[in-house]
Amino acid sequence: MKKTIQIWLATWLFAGLSVAIAQDRTVSGTVTSGDGATIPGVSVAVKGTSRGTLTDASGTYSIAVSPNTTLVFSSIGYTTQEVAVDNRSTINVNLAEDTKLLDEVVVTQLGIGRAKKALGYSAQGVDSEELVQNRQTNLVNALQGKVAGVTINSTGGAPGQGARILIRGINSIDVGRDNQPLFVIDGILLDNSTSTQGSGAELRGMSNRAADINPDDVESINILKGGAATALYGLRGANGVVVITTKSGKSGALRANFSSTYGVENVNKFPETQDKYTIGYSGEYDPNSFWPSWGPTVADAKKIDPTHPDKLYDHFRDAYQQGQQFQNNLSFSGGTDKVTFLSSLSHLHHEGVIPFTNFNKISARLNAQVKFSEKFTTSTNLNFINSGGDRYNADRFNESLNYWSPRYDVRDFIKPDGTMKTYGNNNPIYGAYTNKLTDNVNRLIGGINFNYAPLTWLTLNYRAGLDTYSDDRLRTAPGPRGFADEDTYEDNGLGFVYQYHTAFRSITSTFTASGTANLGTDLKGTLRVGHDLYDRKIRSFGAEGNELTVYDYFDLRNAKTITPTQSAQDYRLMGIFGELTLDYQDFLFLTLTGRNDITSSL
Repeated sequence: MKKTIQIWLATWLFAGLSVAIAQDRTVSGTVTSGDGATIPGVSVAVKGTSRGTLTDASGTYSIAVSPNTTLVFSSIGYTTQEVAVDNRSTINVNLAEDTKLLDEVVVTQLGIGRAKKALGYSAQGVDSEELVQNRQTNLVNALQGKVAGVTINSTGGAPGQGARILIRGINSIDVGRDNQPLFVIDGILLDNSTSTQGSGAELRGMSNRAADINPDDVESINILKGGAATALYGLRGANGVVVITTKSGKSGALRANFSSTYGVENVNKFPETQDKYTIGYSGEYDPNSFWPSWGPTVADAKKIDPTHPDKLYDHFRDAYQQGQQFQNNLSFSGGTDKVTFLSSLSHLHHEGVIPFTNFNKISARLNAQVKFSEKFTTSTNLNFINSGGDRYNADRFNESLNYWSPRYDVRDFIKPDGTMKTYGNNNPIYGAYTNKLTDNVNRLIGGINFNYAPLTWLTLNYRAGLDTYSDDRLRTAPGPRGFADEDTYEDNGLGFVYQYHTAFRSITSTFTASGTANLGTDLKGTLRVGHDLYDRKIRSFGAEGNELTVYDYFDLRNAKTITPTQSAQDYRLMGIFGELTLDYQDFLFLTLTGRNDITSSL
């Protein structure tokens, strides 16, 4: 009975397979464009399978298919078309040009969306997928190698390290000019300064403020270059403009997205070091000498000092550690045809290759859009960021390593009583452990936008935005404890506590009226006029307390001398602007732009 069933099943499968093979047929045809020209290289695929082919140089193709399948024709620059095979053996297809590619809209000056083909100046864009491809934590570094004519230099590899961006090089002969472009996020002017306020801060690689923006929140970045591109921003856009557009919600069911990234980092290159001569001077062994490697050979030193290690330590490699990064992003989006929203939460923790250095960043964002009617819409965005960490002077760290003798293990840096373990020179790891500069930045970026179209040809837009943050820094170093055999770290002196506070606030207010009219059968004109206000206020103060009474009590009241510092800056700009664009048959464009600014600074 079993054999009968097996034979019958095998016969049935074979018959079914024979029928399936018999039903396959060859379908051929030609693919042409709208003007009748053949299109080579068109992908012809069987929908739902991996089977496919390409059209040849004459635009023809041939493929074996089943009658109940569907062919998918696709090519760059043309709309994709699906065709059911049915019982046909010849299928000719005419592909239409993809006008969406030709009419690509980019966000330009003052958040205005314009067709890319209508721009009379250079504007390059980077989308969200490109931006997060290499998982850079600093938004500026994420642009590296993605935009022509843009130079990006990171100020170092430490956690939270700043970055500098230049568009088409240096544009001013004034050595005091920053020369970096203007940053605009969702129509709000964004501060991207790198504050060196505070003793030694310029040597510790503080963050540029654009690093506060989470790259995963960004939908696109457009780089505007040259006077024509930045005219509507006036003198503020002289060095170019970086226009950032964040992601927005889409109507439909609630969608959640989570991503987590972990990475490690190591020092790329170490200096070559000798491993033959040990500590001392002029060939004489001295275990307490300032000179790290001017003594006798290791073999000769070991005869004099049996405690001498058999070989020298590689102190450059030993002093550094493997750095690591953790980054998590969570977002929710959804809404209806009237209200949409997107919210996100991200966390970054970065431990550096220099011991006891780190950087943390928490970012929370909410973007919402409300459509009250066909004529009136509004949108708002809020972004709160907390960032900061423990910084150290990488130059000082490497300098100390140059003077450290490889006769001693640099990693053995602290005694049981908490003082520095050394033979006489500064131990760089102990310096990173005790000589701290910790910053804590709380930032709020928010804006609201109103758009009203009272007439079919007239649109009124008003946008107000706020960028404000506080930057608190604490630099500390313990004083001597008073032990007889104590070696103090030279930079610490008698101990100190330095406190600094910077408060930044800027307000952006922009009103724009846009009108579009047909000036003839083939000519269309668009006129935009508006008013712009930018108001910035910076207040900084600090106190430097030296010579601590209690060696590790970091309070200004514990310092014997206190030196105050204070500064203030006020800046206001008001401008009126206008732009006229003439469009002939959606083919030839003429744009005239003008702006007048009045500024006041203190």
